[in-house]
Amino acid sequence: MPILSQWMMNRDQTHIHDQTYGFLFYECSIPNRLQTHSGWTVEQSDLDAFFRQNLTANGFTANEIHDFIDYWCPRLVDYPVYEIYPQTRKDIDPLVKLHISEPPQTLLRLYYFLENGPIHSLLIQPQILSLTISFFFAY
Repeated sequence: MPILSQWMMNRDQTHIHDQTYGFLFYECSIPNRLQTHSGWTVEQSDLDAFFRQNLTANGFTANEIHDFIDYWCPRLVDYPVYEIYPQTRKDIDPLVKLHISEPPQTLLRLYYFLENGPIHSLLIQPQILSLTISFFFAY
């Protein structure tokens, strides 16, 4: 499978990516240099509630949370327990470069790395930073 070194997208004045979603979703392969020292151990049956609380605390909107849960929770059924490691902007920026021609007033980058748990008996509780979301923002 070829690996793209970059891709481009344009947005219109309504900030809507397509006719359904007001944001751009993408998946990518990144080097295996993710942080795994802080995170949460979550039972599969509690994933919906966990993501609702965690995404809300991270500043995501109700629509974004709904879309995330609708997509991911039905797919996360392989294990009874997951370890969830948040990858924040300080973790992501060195691995996945982001160039935006019109820099947003707010930039939130949050990835979740999940493993079959429990793996670590003593995970450090991550600190969630509050952001003020401005009109033009990027995740």
